[in-house]
Amino acid sequence: MISINGNCYDNYNDIPKDLIQALFLNPIFEFQLRWESTKIIFWEQSYFLMMSQLRRLKISIPMEYNLDYFVSQIKILTNKKSNDPYLINLNFATLSKPFKDNSHPDLITSITINQIDSIQKTNNPKNNKLSVFNERIIIDNDFSSITYTQRSLYQVALVDALENNYTDNIIINNNNKII
Repeated sequence: MISINGNCYDNYNDIPKDLIQALFLNPIFEFQLRWESTKIIFWEQSYFLMMSQLRRLKISIPMEYNLDYFVSQIKILTNKKSNDPYLINLNFATLSKPFKDNSHPDLITSITINQIDSIQKTNNPKNNKLSVFNERIIIDNDFSSITYTQRSLYQVALVDALENNYTDNIIINNNNKII
């Protein structure tokens, strides 16, 4: 199931064409959350990070986008009582590109969930290996933490982890801060 601006759809064929086009043609950024034991991990911190990134990008945020709104939308998708762990993807886009007469187009929020393995359940923790992926071209600034702008870097870090037999990489910027 997919939630777009509070409306739930069973599959992508049911979503209006203009919303699908906007999500692909006018993306702003993507945010991922983790659902474990009927709650979102680090929810308050993640919420304020999402909202600050929207403001940093000069996006007009609808008044209903509060903590409870997102939790209620996610609970609808997780069937409210589910104890299963999920990876929640929030995609933000605008209905159109900004232009002179409309510098703040309507915001579209897509929420999808994917069932994943629990972080509490590890098969063999001794086999998990992490690497530090240091990329000097990422300058420590406001936009360096926005995942959408760093999508190609995540791909390079993933390939690096796979080539070197690591479970995952920690990406750091020019000031050795985790991004």
